[in-house]
Amino acid sequence: RSGASLDAVGAACVAAVDVSPRDRILLAVPLHHSYGLEHGLLMPILAGATVELLGPFDTRSFGAAMSEGRVTVVPGVPLMYEAMTTVGLGDHGEAWSAGSLRRAYSAGGVLPDAVAAGFRRRFGVRLGQVFGATEVGSVTWSEPDERYEETPADAGRALPGVELRVLCRESPDAVKPLPPGREGQVAVRSPWAMSGYVDGDAAAMRDGFFLT
Repeated sequence: RSGASLDAVGAACVAAVDVSPRDRILLAVPLHHSYGLEHGLLMPILAGATVELLGPFDTRSFGAAMSEGRVTVVPGVPLMYEAMTTVGLGDHGEAWSAGSLRRAYSAGGVLPDAVAAGFRRRFGVRLGQVFGATEVGSVTWSEPDERYEETPADAGRALPGVELRVLCRESPDAVKPLPPGREGQVAVRSPWAMSGYVDGDAAAMRDGFFLT
């Protein structure tokens, strides 16, 4: 992935998540992952925001950072939100609060409805979602205020410039997407997609679309 593509995805994430210099982002996802790189480094740099690096995730440090009002934005993964919802009750956890947190969202795996609902009950914050892949970066953004209550599992809309197609699983052809309403294999064409694999394997690409 080129430097220009990383600039582009960082700017797209700033606009989608609505991050500004006033924000302080709590980062507990690894910076060497695509998700952490984009939302914990590129997005904050381009927004002029502050990042608090948590290091290895633990509920006590995470809960303290939120409750003390030190952070406003949290990109996380489903396991983190599940832990914050279920761990610590009867110990230090009952004193946790959302503090100044205004935006929290999940990526890296499917966010179970029960986890999203549990986090909202405990902290009063609705979770958004990002769908993406290392090869094509962040693909969709699910605005928390839009995805509740009817479609809590909605992965959101494509970021500006990203094109999505649903292809036949057995014989994917990017030129012949399936009609609306049909299930199949998601293909992504992104301005910040990889230029290629190190070993040159191009099997995952079809006419400029990455097969997820």
